Amino acid sequence: MDLFHPLNIEKSVRKRRLIYKLTFKLVLDYMGYFFIGILLYGVCFILAHVLFEHTNVPSLIIKLFNGLLTIWIIADVLFYSLTVKLTGRDKGRNKKALNDILNAKYKRLTRLSATNDMMRYKQEPKIGGSIYLITCLFDNDEAFINITSLGKGSGFLPFNGLFNYLQSRRIAKTFSNYKFD
Repeated sequence: MDLFHPLNIEKSVRKRRLIYKLTFKLVLDYMGYFFIGILLYGVCFILAHVLFEHTNVPSLIIKLFNGLLTIWIIADVLFYSLTVKLTGRDKGRNKKALNDILNAKYKRLTRLSATNDMMRYKQEPKIGGSIYLITCLFDNDEAFINITSLGKGSGFLPFNGLFNYLQSRRIAKTFSNYKFD
């Protein structure tokens, strides 16, 4: 049984990003994500003021640091739910190819669910790392993949969206070189 947020698969394929069905847990995760971002931004702002209070260039350093932090937060929000499109054969062969690739790449990988249009995997960390939720969607000869980092309680882990997207792109490159039967 899949214990993570349920997906609207049709919308997700059409929009090329994971579109979740609205649940109470999803709303709580998004609120936590928002408050962590605000909290981190506030702590960094206060810390920068304290550290550079008696220097001649605090304003420029604080603005630069806050600008970089803002760009990182916005990039994460934009990238964390994006899917990477894979063009292959039919659903059955695409599923087999992705299953082979993911099992070769990730150790401690567990398949959580598999339907005609979706496969979901969870990769447990070695020691203290984050959990990866790997979602694969299928539509005719196309497949879509997304990797999401999860924290304690299987909630979204902020600030890894860009890195996870790049990891999905690497899997897409491996998929494009896969030798289909």
